[in-house]
Amino acid sequence: VTFSHVRVLMCAQHQMTDTHSDSDNRYFPRWPVRNRILYKAKNHPNSNEGHTKDLSCTGTCVYVSEILPIHQKLNLTVHLSKKTVVELQGIVVWQNTSTLPYQAGIEFYNTNDETLSRILQHAFEIDRTKMLNHWFEGWK
Repeated sequence: VTFSHVRVLMCAQHQMTDTHSDSDNRYFPRWPVRNRILYKAKNHPNSNEGHTKDLSCTGTCVYVSEILPIHQKLNLTVHLSKKTVVELQGIVVWQNTSTLPYQAGIEFYNTNDETLSRILQHAFEIDRTKMLNHWFEGWK
């Protein structure tokens, strides 16, 4: 199985997946990664910095130093590597403010196929076996 096969299947499923599910039995796996992010609330001039705890095609958990209101729309710049950066739009769906740094769950929206492909390629390069095992779990 090549990355191209997986990308086609995952991108097709992305169009049909309800990302608002409360279930942690996710169709898209999360990859534990520590990527630098810049985020900016819609219509605000200043960006803030944080980093990811994990990343998937549909969202991310991030560490931030400020409280982000639930339903706040954000523009995000995620540095997947020194050479690869993706621009995303997201909405805050949860936040844990019990200790610093705070954790926030960001759900992506309006993600184009090129950006999805870059995220998948990054995940594929991190741990191809884990990604394929998750994708094809239960297949015989």
